[in-house]
Amino acid sequence: MKAHGNFFDKVYEKLRIAKAEGKNVLDLSIGDPDLPPPEFATGLFINQMHKEHIYTYPQIYGENTFKETISDWAYRKHGVSVHPEYEVLPLLGVKEGIVHLALGTLGYGDVGAYATPSYPIYRQAIEMSKASSVIIETKPENGYLPDLESLCSNDLRSIKLLYLNYPNNPTGTVLMNLFANR
Repeated sequence: MKAHGNFFDKVYEKLRIAKAEGKNVLDLSIGDPDLPPPEFATGLFINQMHKEHIYTYPQIYGENTFKETISDWAYRKHGVSVHPEYEVLPLLGVKEGIVHLALGTLGYGDVGAYATPSYPIYRQAIEMSKASSVIIETKPENGYLPDLESLCSNDLRSIKLLYLNYPNNPTGTVLMNLFANR
Protein backbone atom coordinates (compact mmCIF):
# COMPACT_ATOMS: atom_id res chain seq x y z
CA MET A 1 0.00 0.00 0.00
CA LYS A 2 1.19 3.46 -0.87
CA ALA A 3 0.22 6.88 0.35
CA HIS A 4 0.06 8.43 -3.16
CA GLY A 5 0.02 7.49 -6.82
CA ASN A 6 -2.12 7.56 -9.89
CA PHE A 7 -2.41 5.05 -12.70
CA PHE A 8 -3.73 7.72 -15.05
CA ASP A 9 -0.57 9.83 -14.68
CA LYS A 10 1.27 7.02 -16.49
CA VAL A 11 -1.46 6.81 -19.14
CA TYR A 12 -1.35 10.59 -19.73
CA GLU A 13 2.44 10.51 -20.11
CA LYS A 14 2.18 7.73 -22.73
CA LEU A 15 -0.54 9.71 -24.54
CA ARG A 16 1.59 12.86 -24.50
CA ILE A 17 4.57 11.02 -25.99
CA ALA A 18 2.48 9.29 -28.67
CA LYS A 19 0.88 12.59 -29.72
CA ALA A 20 4.30 14.31 -29.78
CA GLU A 21 5.48 11.53 -32.11
CA GLY A 22 2.58 12.37 -34.44
CA LYS A 23 0.60 9.19 -33.76
CA ASN A 24 -3.18 9.24 -34.17
CA VAL A 25 -4.43 8.66 -30.61
CA LEU A 26 -7.98 7.86 -29.53
CA ASP A 27 -8.02 8.66 -25.80
CA LEU A 28 -10.38 6.37 -23.87
CA SER A 29 -8.48 6.64 -20.59
CA ILE A 30 -10.81 8.46 -18.21
CA GLY A 31 -14.19 8.59 -19.89
CA ASP A 32 -14.31 12.27 -20.83
CA PRO A 33 -14.87 12.89 -24.53
CA ASP A 34 -11.94 13.98 -26.65
CA LEU A 35 -14.02 14.58 -29.78
CA PRO A 36 -16.67 17.23 -30.42
CA PRO A 37 -20.34 16.17 -30.25
CA PRO A 38 -22.15 15.40 -33.51
CA GLU A 39 -23.68 18.37 -35.34
CA PHE A 40 -27.28 17.30 -34.65
CA ALA A 41 -26.55 17.41 -30.90
CA THR A 42 -25.00 20.86 -31.00
CA GLY A 43 -27.93 22.04 -33.11
CA LEU A 44 -30.39 20.83 -30.46
CA PHE A 45 -28.33 22.55 -27.77
CA ILE A 46 -28.29 25.84 -29.69
CA ASN A 47 -32.07 25.68 -30.21
CA GLN A 48 -32.61 25.17 -26.49
CA MET A 49 -30.35 28.11 -25.64
CA HIS A 50 -32.90 30.44 -27.26
CA LYS A 51 -35.67 29.43 -24.84
CA GLU A 52 -36.13 31.77 -21.88
CA HIS A 53 -37.24 29.15 -19.35
CA ILE A 54 -33.81 27.53 -19.24
CA TYR A 55 -32.21 30.62 -17.70
CA THR A 56 -33.37 29.91 -14.17
CA TYR A 57 -31.66 28.02 -11.41
CA PRO A 58 -32.85 24.42 -11.04
CA GLN A 59 -34.29 23.20 -7.79
CA ILE A 60 -31.32 22.54 -5.55
CA TYR A 61 -32.68 19.18 -4.35
CA GLY A 62 -34.11 17.97 -7.66
CA GLU A 63 -37.61 17.73 -9.07
CA ASN A 64 -40.02 15.62 -6.99
CA THR A 65 -41.18 13.58 -9.98
CA PHE A 66 -37.58 12.70 -10.82
CA LYS A 67 -36.78 11.68 -7.23
CA GLU A 68 -39.95 9.56 -7.04
CA THR A 69 -38.92 7.84 -10.27
CA ILE A 70 -35.50 7.06 -8.78
CA SER A 71 -37.12 5.73 -5.61
CA ASP A 72 -39.48 3.48 -7.63
CA TRP A 73 -36.58 2.20 -9.75
CA ALA A 74 -34.49 1.36 -6.67
CA TYR A 75 -37.36 -0.70 -5.29
CA ARG A 76 -38.15 -2.49 -8.57
CA LYS A 77 -34.50 -3.17 -9.47
CA HIS A 78 -32.97 -3.90 -6.05
CA GLY A 79 -35.87 -4.28 -3.59
CA VAL A 80 -34.59 -1.26 -1.67
CA SER A 81 -37.04 1.31 -0.28
CA VAL A 82 -35.73 4.86 -0.28
CA HIS A 83 -37.72 7.94 0.65
CA PRO A 84 -37.73 10.23 -2.42
CA GLU A 85 -37.64 13.44 -0.39
CA TYR A 86 -35.10 12.50 2.31
CA GLU A 87 -32.96 9.72 0.80
CA VAL A 88 -32.59 10.64 -2.89
CA LEU A 89 -30.23 13.42 -3.94
CA PRO A 90 -29.80 13.98 -7.68
CA LEU A 91 -26.28 15.07 -8.59
CA LEU A 92 -24.74 16.88 -11.52
CA GLY A 93 -22.50 13.86 -12.00
CA VAL A 94 -20.74 11.04 -10.22
CA LYS A 95 -17.65 13.15 -9.54
CA GLU A 96 -19.77 15.60 -7.58
CA GLY A 97 -21.09 12.77 -5.42
CA ILE A 98 -17.62 11.31 -4.87
CA VAL A 99 -16.26 14.66 -3.72
CA HIS A 100 -19.20 15.57 -1.51
CA LEU A 101 -19.17 12.14 0.14
CA ALA A 102 -15.57 12.75 1.23
CA LEU A 103 -16.26 16.35 2.25
CA GLY A 104 -19.24 15.21 4.33
CA THR A 105 -17.54 12.30 6.09
CA LEU A 106 -13.84 13.12 6.36
CA GLY A 107 -11.82 15.85 7.97
CA TYR A 108 -8.33 16.63 9.23
CA GLY A 109 -6.84 13.56 10.91
CA ASP A 110 -9.19 11.10 9.18
CA VAL A 111 -8.09 8.47 6.67
CA GLY A 112 -9.70 7.66 3.35
CA ALA A 113 -8.67 4.80 1.08
CA TYR A 114 -9.19 3.74 -2.49
CA ALA A 115 -8.16 0.84 -4.69
CA THR A 116 -5.94 1.55 -7.66
CA PRO A 117 -5.84 1.69 -10.62
CA SER A 118 -8.81 4.03 -10.39
CA TYR A 119 -10.08 7.46 -11.28
CA PRO A 120 -7.95 10.31 -9.89
CA ILE A 121 -11.01 11.88 -8.23
CA TYR A 122 -10.93 9.42 -5.30
CA ARG A 123 -7.55 10.66 -4.07
CA GLN A 124 -8.43 14.25 -4.91
CA ALA A 125 -11.69 14.07 -2.94
CA ILE A 126 -9.98 12.61 0.11
CA GLU A 127 -7.26 15.24 0.03
CA MET A 128 -9.79 18.06 -0.52
CA SER A 129 -11.37 17.01 2.77
CA LYS A 130 -7.97 17.46 4.51
CA ALA A 131 -7.80 13.73 5.29
CA SER A 132 -4.90 11.39 4.56
CA SER A 133 -5.23 9.06 1.60
CA VAL A 134 -4.12 5.44 1.42
CA ILE A 135 -3.90 3.42 -1.77
CA ILE A 136 -4.91 -0.22 -1.79
CA GLU A 137 -2.83 -1.66 -4.62
CA THR A 138 -4.54 -4.19 -6.85
CA LYS A 139 -2.56 -6.42 -9.17
CA PRO A 140 -3.23 -8.55 -12.24
CA GLU A 141 -2.19 -11.74 -10.41
CA ASN A 142 -5.14 -11.39 -8.00
CA GLY A 143 -7.58 -10.27 -10.69
CA TYR A 144 -7.31 -6.59 -9.64
CA LEU A 145 -9.29 -7.36 -6.49
CA PRO A 146 -8.53 -5.46 -3.28
CA ASP A 147 -6.86 -7.37 -0.47
CA LEU A 148 -9.53 -6.92 2.20
CA GLU A 149 -7.45 -8.81 4.76
CA SER A 150 -4.89 -6.01 4.63
CA LEU A 151 -7.61 -3.58 5.71
CA CYS A 152 -7.84 -5.42 9.03
CA SER A 153 -4.24 -4.63 9.95
CA ASN A 154 -3.80 -2.29 12.90
CA ASP A 155 -2.41 0.56 10.84
CA LEU A 156 -5.47 0.61 8.56
CA ARG A 157 -8.25 0.24 11.13
CA SER A 158 -8.56 4.02 11.14
CA ILE A 159 -9.91 4.12 7.58
CA LYS A 160 -13.16 6.06 7.75
CA LEU A 161 -14.06 6.04 4.04
CA LEU A 162 -13.21 3.40 1.45
CA TYR A 163 -13.90 3.91 -2.23
CA LEU A 164 -14.22 0.69 -4.24
CA ASN A 165 -14.73 1.35 -7.95
CA TYR A 166 -16.20 -1.79 -9.52
CA PRO A 167 -16.71 -2.69 -12.28
CA ASN A 168 -13.25 -1.16 -12.27
CA ASN A 169 -12.19 1.27 -14.92
CA PRO A 170 -9.64 0.78 -16.46
CA THR A 171 -9.26 -2.96 -15.69
CA GLY A 172 -12.85 -4.09 -16.28
CA THR A 173 -12.73 -6.27 -13.15
CA VAL A 174 -16.04 -6.96 -11.41
CA LEU A 175 -16.39 -7.76 -7.70
CA MET A 176 -18.26 -11.02 -7.33
CA ASN A 177 -18.95 -12.40 -3.85
CA LEU A 178 -15.97 -10.58 -2.35
CA PHE A 179 -17.97 -9.85 0.79
CA ALA A 180 -19.97 -13.08 0.85
CA ASN A 181 -18.15 -14.70 3.79
CA ARG A 182 -17.51 -11.57 5.85
